[in-house]
Amino acid sequence: MRVSQEETHSIRRDGEARGPPSREVFEAILNGLTEALFPRHYGRSELDGENIDYFVGNTLSVVLDALCEQFHRGALGDELIPGFRREDELTRTFASQLPAVRGLLISDLRAAFVGDRAARNFPEFLIGYPGMGAVIHHRLAHLLYRLGARLIARLVAEIAPY
Repeated sequence: MRVSQEETHSIRRDGEARGPPSREVFEAILNGLTEALFPRHYGRSELDGENIDYFVGNTLSVVLDALCEQFHRGALGDELIPGFRREDELTRTFASQLPAVRGLLISDLRAAFVGDRAARNFPEFLIGYPGMGAVIHHRLAHLLYRLGARLIARLVAEIAPY
């Protein structure tokens, strides 16, 4: 098997050996991003005006560091995603788009809420309807896709609840 893996049937890239992006890490990243986007619903309900910014900032710091590492693992050879020279540049660009993604998610939430007469309030819809979790994951996957991180976007979409 070693000869097959290393020589005759190798599918590894030349150069530095890196592990592939991790599904388990992406599940944690997506959970953290969801908590940062909706901290009182998916994060901690007791957050108030004094500590919500700290919670979101800390959560994003941890999550974006992990995402940067996954971008490194998902890079093909020495070439990163087209248009980006470094993983941290891609991560910063991704982070800068999160407020716009949250705005889209709020629009999605409002539209779904208006269309469902059984729903009583937004929090119920956010945490009680699995479709909203899928929408969150797919909005994040679409952002990654638009930034050129196609492999990462595919992994994120695959993790989305259905």
